[in-house]
Amino acid sequence: VTMGRDLNEAYNIAEEVEHLARLFVEAKKIGKPKLLSKKEMDELFNIHGAEKSDMKIDKWGIFTVSTANFKKTNKTQEVDRNVKNE
Repeated sequence: VTMGRDLNEAYNIAEEVEHLARLFVEAKKIGKPKLLSKKEMDELFNIHGAEKSDMKIDKWGIFTVSTANFKKTNKTQEVDRNVKNE
């Protein structure tokens, strides 16, 4: 069961949860998946030039959903310029 502001959002969340569940099952086939800690997730965001804006964790501490904003770097500014020039 998923909920959203409207049917479309609830459906998209359900699809994402199903996709993540399938990834988890596939990962278990090749070993024990490593669940990332909050600190590791923050480091992953930083590596990719993003800053986490919000994070929701389920009551078991297993499933998380995070939103992030990408930081403007020289590389992203260059991509922005290239897209505008196309």
